[in-house]
Amino acid sequence: MDANPIKTIAVALGAIVAEVTGIEKVYTYPVWEIGRSLPCLTSIYSGLSNEPSALGNVDMLTYKFECTLYFAFEGRDVESQWDDMTTIVEGVVEAIHDHVGLDSTCLLSGLTSGRPVIEVPNNPQLKPRWIGHTFTVDASIEKV
Repeated sequence: MDANPIKTIAVALGAIVAEVTGIEKVYTYPVWEIGRSLPCLTSIYSGLSNEPSALGNVDMLTYKFECTLYFAFEGRDVESQWDDMTTIVEGVVEAIHDHVGLDSTCLLSGLTSGRPVIEVPNNPQLKPRWIGHTFTVDASIEKV
C-alpha cells in the first residue's frame, strides 16, 4: 500500500470514472474556481470510519470519497441533458462495481450513494451552466 492511501485511492477512482466518461480534467483536491474547465471530474476524500470488519481478524479502515462529474450545459433543453447524464451514470455505476478493489489500491470498495446536481441560476431567465452527478464511494484498507 502506498504511503498516502488517500491520494492513491482518489487518483485510481478518478481514473476509473474518467475512463468511462472520457473526461480528461480530474481534480483530486477541492476546487472552488468558477472558471473551471468543463467537463471535469472531482475525486475528493471526504472522511473515514473505523468499524468492525466482516473479514474476521482483519482490522479495517474505511476512507470515504465523493466523485462529482460536471458537464457544461450545452444550450439544449434540460430533459435532453438529464437523459444524457443518466446514461453516463449507469456506465459509472457499472465501472465502480467492476473495480471492487479500485485497481488494487484497497481491499474492498463500494458505491454507497449518489445524487444528481445542477447549477440553478438566480435569474429564472437564464439556463443552468452545468449539470452533473455525485458518487459516494467507500474504500477499505487493512489497518497497519
